[in-house]
Amino acid sequence: MLEQKELHFIEQQIEGASKKISDNFDPPYDNKHGSFQMYSAQETDELIIYYIQQYFHLLSAYFEAKGLTEYRNRFVQKFGLNIQKTSKVSEVGYHDGEPYLIMLVEMTAYLAPFKALAHNYSPKGKSRLSKVIEIIDETPMILRKLGITPNKEADVYKAVGWVLDFYYTLPPINKSQFTGKLKRYVPDILLPEIETAIEFKFASANKNLEDYIDEIVSDAVNYKGDSDYNQFIAVLCIQNNQATKAKIQSAWDNKNFNKNWHNVTISL
Repeated sequence: MLEQKELHFIEQQIEGASKKISDNFDPPYDNKHGSFQMYSAQETDELIIYYIQQYFHLLSAYFEAKGLTEYRNRFVQKFGLNIQKTSKVSEVGYHDGEPYLIMLVEMTAYLAPFKALAHNYSPKGKSRLSKVIEIIDETPMILRKLGITPNKEADVYKAVGWVLDFYYTLPPINKSQFTGKLKRYVPDILLPEIETAIEFKFASANKNLEDYIDEIVSDAVNYKGDSDYNQFIAVLCIQNNQATKAKIQSAWDNKNFNKNWHNVTISL
């Protein structure tokens, strides 16, 4: 069995492959009818197929590295013959009108028993977080469509929350059990049905961006004790071109956040 450091490296590779698949799977949307168009195998990008094949090999290596030979053999027996068949790898199903890659979802189900990677598993469709993050990524467009010029944090998270409420059931009042000795900590948006809390930071142009990341470090310390929420998204809203997303991500990585904390940077 590999050392914990090596297992962690494979887990990071699995997370990366999953994100690449999610980022590149972009079915055509029919705005006129408000639904996704049928998505044929011929339209599936070769890059996605490559990433899914890579994902298969990473999961296989992960199970083997954890000493789960029988579990790994069942996994390979189920998917090994079809992983090189483009028609199987790119096969698309539909759930509530939204397309998903069938083999990807079925393979990811094998991660459900593993705490470090279980958040990637969703019975249907993309990862639990990817849809939320896709909506958050559209924050500038949401603000434009609503005619909002944001001057403070609440201007942003209230607009995004209004959109998220079409997809999820937002509680009428934000209530959580993130309770310290002297106060209760309440994230900006709570999505209880997918166990996710979202915190926004509205960056001032004259303040160091790393100061805001340090604030999120403090949030990560305090947002504990509520078993209803196990995934956290920190949204850093920056002005103009304060820093590149790569530099912000590098600063984020240096803080050693837990895997259940996810960074999204939005340029307003």
